[in-house]
Amino acid sequence: MAYAQKALLMNENEEPNTPVLVASGAAAGVAFWLIGLPLDTMKTWVQNGSAHDLRHAWQLAQAEGFLNGIQSLNRGWQVAYGRGAPSAAITVTTYSLIFSYLDQV
Repeated sequence: MAYAQKALLMNENEEPNTPVLVASGAAAGVAFWLIGLPLDTMKTWVQNGSAHDLRHAWQLAQAEGFLNGIQSLNRGWQVAYGRGAPSAAITVTTYSLIFSYLDQV
């Protein structure tokens, strides 16, 4: 059982129910994109020619200043979180329910 699933349970001995699985999956999806989105943005800068390589992309983000750099690296967060949270919730829920079923068989 994952850490988020254990943290969302009231009693440590019970199995997680579907809402706990969905919430922990959504939390995992958001956590992934918190880390992955700035790297994905810099990769996009390299692909579209705005930067020569990742080092140059990092320098461009730093040249924007701290607050503007954070905003420019997290451009498109609405789509990333809106897509990442539900898909991770479905993936974690499906995996956990199938694993739990197969563990009982």
